[in-house]
Amino acid sequence: MILHVIFDFLVLIPLAYAFYTLWRELKIFRSFIPFIIGIFFILISKFSELFLNHLSIQISDHIRISRETFDLVFSIISGFIDVFGVLFPVIGFIQTVEFKRALERKIRNLEALLPICASCKKYRSEDGIWHSIEKYLTECVET
Repeated sequence: MILHVIFDFLVLIPLAYAFYTLWRELKIFRSFIPFIIGIFFILISKFSELFLNHLSIQISDHIRISRETFDLVFSIISGFIDVFGVLFPVIGFIQTVEFKRALERKIRNLEALLPICASCKKYRSEDGIWHSIEKYLTECVET
């Protein structure tokens, strides 16, 4: 019995390592909150599994329901918690990808802007020649 509990706790080591790895790369994520929520749900699920499988005290006797009903309800709730434990990190990764795509679009839009000299206020054409801004504006109006 105690060996099963030890093995169930050993499963938490990869989870802790995954959390540490994500924490090290915190700056690349838009928000770390979905990952924290996901890890929280996974921990709750793991502890509820430990509770359900290895608890010597019969909680069902204290709340006056049958052990089978208690196990069924507890396992259903644990299943939903498992799903949320996976769902939130996936949402976090999707948010991060969308955030990076938006940043890439913003960079492309900024790179497409007209290059203007800060001191002489002339713009550089595609062939590298500097022209007055008035010439650019008249060309834009004619086009």
